Amino acid sequence: MRKLQRCIAFLLVCIMASSFMPAMAFNIAEDVKGTKYEESAYVLGALGIMVGDAGTGNFRPEDSITRAEFAKIAVVMTGLNDAASSSKGISKFPDVAVDHWANGYINVASSQNLVIGRTDGTFDPESKITYQEAMTILVRALGYEPAALSKGGYPTGYLVVGVETGIAKNAVSNYEEPVKRGIVANMTNNALTVKLMEQTGFGSNVKYEIVDKTILKDKLNVEKGEGQITANGFSTLDSDSGLSKEEVIINKETFKIGNSNADTLLGYYVDYYAKIEDDKTKTIILAIADSSKKDAVTVEGENIESINAQEFKYWVDKEKDSRPESIKLADKLYMIYNGVGMNLDLSVIKNTLAGTVKFVETTGDQKYDVIFIDELTNIVVEDVIEGSYKIIDKYGNDSLTVDPSDDAYHFTMVDKNLNTVEFKDLKEWNVLSYTVSKDKKLIRIIVSNDFAEGKITEMSEDKFTINGKEYKVADNYKTPLKLLDEGIFYLDAFGKIAAVEKKSNTDSAYAYLISAGVTGSLEEVANFKILTTDSKVQTLSAEEKIKFNGKNGTYSKDVVDVVKKDGKTTSQLIKIKTNASGKISEIETYEDKTSGNLYIDEYDFINNFKGNDVVFKANSSKLGQFNITDETIVFDIPENSNDPDDYTVRDKKMFENDSKYNVLVFDVTEDMTAKAVIVTNSDGKTNEEEPLFVISKITTSRNEDGDEIKKVYGAYNGEMKTFVTDGDVLLKKDSGALKAGDIIRVRLNSNGEIEKFDLVFDIDAKNTEFSKTMGDKTELIYGKVARKFATSINVTVNGGDAHNYSLNGATVYSYENDKISVATTADIERFDENNPAKVLIRIYDNKVEEIVIVK
Repeated sequence: MRKLQRCIAFLLVCIMASSFMPAMAFNIAEDVKGTKYEESAYVLGALGIMVGDAGTGNFRPEDSITRAEFAKIAVVMTGLNDAASSSKGISKFPDVAVDHWANGYINVASSQNLVIGRTDGTFDPESKITYQEAMTILVRALGYEPAALSKGGYPTGYLVVGVETGIAKNAVSNYEEPVKRGIVANMTNNALTVKLMEQTGFGSNVKYEIVDKTILKDKLNVEKGEGQITANGFSTLDSDSGLSKEEVIINKETFKIGNSNADTLLGYYVDYYAKIEDDKTKTIILAIADSSKKDAVTVEGENIESINAQEFKYWVDKEKDSRPESIKLADKLYMIYNGVGMNLDLSVIKNTLAGTVKFVETTGDQKYDVIFIDELTNIVVEDVIEGSYKIIDKYGNDSLTVDPSDDAYHFTMVDKNLNTVEFKDLKEWNVLSYTVSKDKKLIRIIVSNDFAEGKITEMSEDKFTINGKEYKVADNYKTPLKLLDEGIFYLDAFGKIAAVEKKSNTDSAYAYLISAGVTGSLEEVANFKILTTDSKVQTLSAEEKIKFNGKNGTYSKDVVDVVKKDGKTTSQLIKIKTNASGKISEIETYEDKTSGNLYIDEYDFINNFKGNDVVFKANSSKLGQFNITDETIVFDIPENSNDPDDYTVRDKKMFENDSKYNVLVFDVTEDMTAKAVIVTNSDGKTNEEEPLFVISKITTSRNEDGDEIKKVYGAYNGEMKTFVTDGDVLLKKDSGALKAGDIIRVRLNSNGEIEKFDLVFDIDAKNTEFSKTMGDKTELIYGKVARKFATSINVTVNGGDAHNYSLNGATVYSYENDKISVATTADIERFDENNPAKVLIRIYDNKVEEIVIVK
């Protein structure tokens, strides 16, 4: 395993160079990656001899190790783990309790003369073991104690033998000081493959010889080898393998894959460790691609120049190099596409490949004979469905299912460090770069949670600079990036931008720009007359320099020039920010994206749609294809009016079912919700859903601005309310002014003022019974109560047949002698000539909503 450290480094380089590699069965601890202990930690971890902390997963290479811990290492490495389990019932040392975690290991280590106690009869389990003590134990485990005694005994003889046998290779320390865990790992790993010393002569002819045995093979029944994986359960290098999904072939020998990743290394030369089972079958414990067995060239799709049967040309640095590099191809080529062998098809190797192609030379003739093609797809996690193991893409691309119980396919999911990632650990904005074989039987996934946070400060044709570093954009991200875009840029496994969570201007407010100008001569001040979202028209001054469309330091008087055309302000929707002084500090104008297909960018200020005669549907709250919610801001800007007094801000109640509107729609979200709408015709009726307003009186008053207004008193939505009118609304009906007893349906603006009404019932015609519809879902019944029941009433209209109407949940009002009150169903009585009360019933969507008793 001497080359393993280089192999591990090669694996990580391959990942970063866009070569798709699978996970290890044993996940190496982060704190030994890239250190001189990495090789040993891989091997000992896979064999179960030394592993990281159960809680943190750290290997702690710089920490010391106790005598008890080393006793366990010695017992496990010599294959005596089972003996330790059965040796827990007693304790050989007074300072080792029977229930001590290492009691069994200490008993076996002592009985095998691997570790001996102190001279006072104790074991001293919690003391830190020194380098010379650890070396002594390993020398004994290998049978070299006679040699050590002949060279001076403890500690010198053992230290000398440790050097001579190779135990001390890359594992030298101060002899008398506590030894570090990393050094112990290297010593122990070296010891696994040292040939054992055994006694071969007895009696008067005692003799010790080095034999062709090792701890690894003869104590642990583990074979160490190397070779090319030429077949797995999916395919061979050029055809179906005929193996089960649990098998691979190395050097023409079949191995079980066990918990290793060997099945995903088709075509690679590997160093492997395999457990030899009782039935002589071999199960791989660890398999790692060995870079020393091959030359490899990995190229991203965009850097491919050309390929034919004899030669492949590619660019190392397309921007700087004057000509491409080239390699020669073997006459017999093997192709592995997304992890599975397939018939040779060089046409898939082109510069539009979204992924990588890797050429490997395995024979030493400098002609590359194995081609690995990894065609990648990115998916950005929006949500994960635990029951079905489905991963939903944030941008609406195909979802990905990775169900571990589904035998129809096999998958691996790892992070960039080759650590296994569980489905439950996936989070929103994770970027998954994955490959799928042609037969859909193998899926390989690399999960990235890397990101760059900041602002795009420079851009070229295909690169964007964020915090001084250049990034390319992955194929899955289709929204154009722009200079000064700011936010979190999520990166795929190969460092490309695959998703963007742009910084939104949450404190920006919509406003409708009416006019703009500059006042003052010595000190010019830019002023902007706007309609704000609270339906007020006001003129705000701007700071001398403001942020305009993302650019700081823009003179506000220059912004005035931008929003004017031929000296006249272009009225439009804008976004503004004001500072603590009430002055405008930022202005943003929208991008017109109304031509072509619907364009959505949730973070930029966009006019997504412009259309005439767009129909509103009350059932779904949709204006055409767009959702209108209670949060949608509606600017009512009559098309033919330049008078700001005609402008107002409304909400979704403005829209009437099946009415048509000329609109501009802004800032549409992914779920098709409009954040802001400008309506340029406002001739819609009042909304059918609105409750009745039974008038009790109308008075004249003045508002804060001194304008004359009307106050309307009455019953509304189950309580007594007072509304004022908006502007020039005339409270009139055909027979004259509205009065007590009239019943109307109102439309209110965002300030709660009546801006429009429809007459529902004329009190002057209270003797005329009727049954009529008012819109698509509203039915009005005015007639006599023929019978009353506990939860319903029978009503006749003009002496016709009686119809039954439910009282459940109905709001009831009473009108008598110009007095209006909120009543109950108990106040409803059967019609009597001596008490000639009638009822007005409002039915909406087949449900009785309100009943007015008219006396």
